[in-house]
Amino acid sequence: MEQNTAQTGATRQFNLGPNIRLGFAGENAAMDYARWLLARMGANITELTPGDFDVDMPVLMAGALKAAADSAAVRQKTPLAVRLWDFHVGKAGSGVQASAVSGVSWVIGLPGHAPLYLSAHVPEKWCGTLGASAALSYYVERITLPGIQQADRVFDVSAAEILRGFADQNFGNHKQIPTSWRRNGRLSPEHGGIFPQGFFKCQDGYVAVIGRSRPDWALMLKALGDPAWAIEEYRNPFKVALNAAPVEALFEQELQKYTRKDLLGLALKFGATFAPIYSKAEIPDEKLVRDSFFDDAGLPTLPFEILADQ
Repeated sequence: MEQNTAQTGATRQFNLGPNIRLGFAGENAAMDYARWLLARMGANITELTPGDFDVDMPVLMAGALKAAADSAAVRQKTPLAVRLWDFHVGKAGSGVQASAVSGVSWVIGLPGHAPLYLSAHVPEKWCGTLGASAALSYYVERITLPGIQQADRVFDVSAAEILRGFADQNFGNHKQIPTSWRRNGRLSPEHGGIFPQGFFKCQDGYVAVIGRSRPDWALMLKALGDPAWAIEEYRNPFKVALNAAPVEALFEQELQKYTRKDLLGLALKFGATFAPIYSKAEIPDEKLVRDSFFDDAGLPTLPFEILADQ
């Protein structure tokens, strides 16, 4: 890949350059996100119609178009085709359905309440991100293994399969079987004893909290002034996690004494793992991100930059 960059103050945005060529055919949400991400990275993108499939294109991104990747003409001229599916391979649908069939809806939320799903098109975005990675792997392979013969290949990337891996990783047990899957509120069923974990109300909004160890929980309690309810039996997060609801309620009541800015200050002072949740409109005023985090149109830029002197 070329070291093309666009200068931005003391840093520069990564740019793949015109030699990274990708053809896009078909439409779905995962394709939209893959297109947006690769365009942000400076890839050379060509929009294709069914009549264009026989063009000489190194990588084809196909949005749930089985015929696009199976065409003999495409297979002769396109070493890699990546098909993206918002739901499951070969099936029309959305990330909501992917959340259901993957097991995610079975293991998040509270017992007895309506099933949940990963919102904001997270499954489709995840699919688009991994699809973009698969597409770029062609160029990485060509650069790192210049003598290799790249045969035609088709990769299917579906939101359902991605979420199944997510469910297995976060909710399966040590035997990698789903027999212990259950809805366990904010805590993953097989979460390794982590407490607390999740989004909690505070005085003026929400704060994200994750306790990864005994010291993390101890620092949170210290930051909150060692509240009187934090008796000895509540100071071991692994024991608390066995029946988290009573302590979660006390913890959230304590957090509601503070604003998001208060909790951010306490987090920085004590090393407590509190992270206030801000809307897109609030972020610039809070000075929490780099100046180039948003572009001139107000859209997020890439999540990384290159130092100008590198």
